[in-house]
Amino acid sequence: MPELARVRFAADSIAGRPGYSADAEAGLLALLAENLIQQKISAGDELCNLDGWCSGIWIIQAGTVELTMANEHDHLVLQTVCRGEAFGLVQLLDGQSLPYAVRARTAVTALLLPVTKFPQLRRQPSFMELVVAGLTRRLVRAWDHLAAVLADDLSTKAARILLAEEREGVVPLPQVTLANLLGVSRPGLNVALGSLRDAGFIELRYRRILILDHDGLESAARIPSIVDPATDLR
Repeated sequence: MPELARVRFAADSIAGRPGYSADAEAGLLALLAENLIQQKISAGDELCNLDGWCSGIWIIQAGTVELTMANEHDHLVLQTVCRGEAFGLVQLLDGQSLPYAVRARTAVTALLLPVTKFPQLRRQPSFMELVVAGLTRRLVRAWDHLAAVLADDLSTKAARILLAEEREGVVPLPQVTLANLLGVSRPGLNVALGSLRDAGFIELRYRRILILDHDGLESAARIPSIVDPATDLR
C-alpha cells in the first residue's frame, strides 16, 4: 500500500468513518506517517494480554482479532475487530490497562501506533478529535452488542448480532465466534441462523454470512424505527 494511502487508511480506521482523512489536516497525516509501524501477527497470538498494557493503537489491515475474557470453562468473545477498524484508543485517553485480552483469530496484518508516542500525540488537537470521533462510533457499536446479548429469544439475538457485526453486507465471522459473542451454544445458534436463512434474510457461507435482506433482518431483530420527536404527537 503506498505511503499516503496507508496513512489515510489509518486515519479513517481510527475515526471509524471512511473518508475522514479527506478533511484531515496535512500535519495530522504527516504525524501518522512518521509513527506507524506495520506488523504481521500469526493466528492465535496475543496482541494484548488480559489486564496488561496494550502496545499502542492497532489498525487492522487484513484478518480478524478478538477481544476476549476468560470464564470458568472457555473464553468469552466480547467483540471482533476487522479490516478498517482499530482498538487501543481508550488506553490513550486514560492510561488504564485493558480488562480483556486481544488475540488474532486469523493471520493479521496491522499498523501499530506505539504507546511510546502517546504523550506527543495527546498534545495534537487534530489527533484527539480523530480519537474522540472513533470512540463515539465504537460506543454505539458496543450498545448494539449489548442489545443482542439481552434479547429475549435466540432468533432475535442472532438477527441483532448479525447486524452489529455486518461489514458492507457481509458478516466475516464463523458461527462459533458468533455463538461466543452471544454466550450461547453453537447448535442453538445454528437453528436460529437456519430460520433466518429460510426466511430469505441471509445466506450461509463458509466462515461468513451474507445479508440478503437488510430490512427483513432488522424486522427479525425487532429494531424500532426512529421517530422524529417533532412529529410524534402522542
